[in-house]
Amino acid sequence: MSTNPSRKWTYSALLARLIVGGLFVVSATGKIMDPGAFADEVRDYQMLPLAATNTVAYILPWIEALAGLLLVLTLWRKEARLIIAVLLVVFTLAKAWTYAHGIDIQGCGCSGGLKVLDAIYDTPQGIVTNVVLLALLGVDHHAQRFARKRRRAAMVPADAAGPEAAEST
Repeated sequence: MSTNPSRKWTYSALLARLIVGGLFVVSATGKIMDPGAFADEVRDYQMLPLAATNTVAYILPWIEALAGLLLVLTLWRKEARLIIAVLLVVFTLAKAWTYAHGIDIQGCGCSGGLKVLDAIYDTPQGIVTNVVLLALLGVDHHAQRFARKRRRAAMVPADAAGPEAAEST
């Protein structure tokens, strides 16, 4: 039984996009529904002035939702992946900063108020989770590059077949 590496990468990329994009959409939904609570959570980080925390609380969830949706739907996939990767790096640095400064966060603002996701985000494990999500974005990136290379290899120029092929037409 032969295994097709192209198919494995295709399914791996699909799974990675569904996990990362779906998580961003689901998390953003809770933040969009209650921007005031999210603003309080952003304020707890003590990294931004009050006006900036309110602006972040109203704009960031929409960016998360849009990027997650675009990633799941594979529309502007590369750009969606880049936006999510930048957000994950910023979120990870912010979380590490709070631990380094001894700031106790009672809800990191990561899960949009979903209790199911709080368990993986409201602890230092949230940093590990973000790194895993970045790795999943890497899987999707690699799979997209692999598929592009295979498509290019499948396209053989007409003159590459030799003069015999040109004469027979």
